[in-house]
Amino acid sequence: MCSLSADVPVSKPSSVTASDCALLVMSCDAYSDLWTPFFTLLDCYWPDCPFPVFLGAGELDCGLRAVTTLKSGGGRDWSKCFQDCLEQLETKYVLVMLDDFFLRRKVSTSEVLKCLRFALMTDAVQLRLIPRPRPTGRLLGEKLIGESGLGSPYRVSTQAAIWNRMRLLEMLRPGETIWEFEYNANARADELPGGFYSVWRPVLPYQGTWAHHVVEKGKWFFHEKWIFGRQNIGCDFSRRETLPLRQTVFYHLAQTVDRLLDFLPWQAKARCKRLLKKSLRPFLGRALDRLGQAPARSRPVS
Repeated sequence: MCSLSADVPVSKPSSVTASDCALLVMSCDAYSDLWTPFFTLLDCYWPDCPFPVFLGAGELDCGLRAVTTLKSGGGRDWSKCFQDCLEQLETKYVLVMLDDFFLRRKVSTSEVLKCLRFALMTDAVQLRLIPRPRPTGRLLGEKLIGESGLGSPYRVSTQAAIWNRMRLLEMLRPGETIWEFEYNANARADELPGGFYSVWRPVLPYQGTWAHHVVEKGKWFFHEKWIFGRQNIGCDFSRRETLPLRQTVFYHLAQTVDRLLDFLPWQAKARCKRLLKKSLRPFLGRALDRLGQAPARSRPVS
């Protein structure tokens, strides 16, 4: 039980140090009830994390000795808060996670460092550490990492990823919600022919049987509430509601449809999803905007 405590350039760096990357857990004061369980699991499953650990928050401090809280005055502006936190860091790369990506198994530090070396070697913009979505192309001689091709869906994602910190700052626009950032930043990324990558299998194991995050639309998934409530990691279920069954079922239906289409090339899969949404929109309306690969959750920041 956990308790708190294509061809690629080959100019490989000689070593990777803590000065190359930081771990930033992006959150907000309204999600402070997730901090204790998140960092308890981080300490349990990644005790040898080689990076300095930071929490992006508003005015609150998490109070954990091993975590540095970065505060922002951005209020309800998610992108401005994210920008404020990134500007307080100095590393070239930053591993960004969201506060409800609860680790479920031991992290392989060697694989994370392999990904960081790859990012440094290729001057990557983003290297996603979970295949949501999977890469669109293979790289010569590389089995763990693939390329996210130009125009592919969710080429830019708020799934856990190693980011070039300055390039990420260039993609942020104050006033955008987390969902708007994912949508709009993908259009901005289309101006860059390369630099976006993803792993073929999870390197940060936070994807579970039912979901890859524990909170949807500010409410607990009932199955994740049951799973983590049994682990004595400091979950406070009085702070937020449970997602209604109807919304939970629709979420899982969307994810199932998305996985069933995985056998198609990404271009064909994207066309099928557009046609499916168009045909179902008269019946389901705006709920379809979150069909398939829509990992971001709108959230208040204060």
